[in-house]
Amino acid sequence: AAAAACQGAMYSITGNKACVSWNLFSDCSAHQECAARCALLLRGGLSGQCNMVLASANFTAGVVRTVDQDALVIHGRHMQAAQRLLHLNAVLKFSTVMTEEISDALQRSFGVLCVDYAQPAVLGHSIKLYALVRSDPFDPAAPHVRSYERGVQAMLANDFSDAQTQFAECLQDPDVDSDIVPYATRLRRMAAAKQEHRGPSFCRRDVWEADGGPGPG
Repeated sequence: AAAAACQGAMYSITGNKACVSWNLFSDCSAHQECAARCALLLRGGLSGQCNMVLASANFTAGVVRTVDQDALVIHGRHMQAAQRLLHLNAVLKFSTVMTEEISDALQRSFGVLCVDYAQPAVLGHSIKLYALVRSDPFDPAAPHVRSYERGVQAMLANDFSDAQTQFAECLQDPDVDSDIVPYATRLRRMAAAKQEHRGPSFCRRDVWEADGGPGPG
């Protein structure tokens, strides 16, 4: 129902996993926004941990037909990468993660934060992971938001000392947005562990490990 309400088309249900597409079977110019709204509706309507990944890429789709039934088949490298990220998010325990391409389209309309970094072997290059935090955007000019973003850039540059400083400034800002606090706290903890050489890599490859604590949800 949530998928249909947001102009999505559910094309696969396997066990406890469902796949929904936008702009595949019918035109949907605002497919990123529709996918985000669907994710928020599902998150609000489902009990327990809900693990979702939003990704955008070119896929190959077709129908495999037998005497008894027809089956829709969708595949491609980015589909495999999305499956990898789904497994990763089961460890990270964020409700919804997305690729940078999706986040770029949502930054002005939704609350989105960079939360991790991964390198699925199927893609051959690394990608930043973003969390869909809420339905309204963060203020990009707010000092604590800028500190958070500088902290992320320091993490990507392996400057874990500066990362801790930036996340501390974010958390100590008297006007810090409460929705950012758990994400900044997690990355500050990870930066401290990395500086002491006892934490996992910020860049997660095909085999991922938990960072010692779940994501903010």
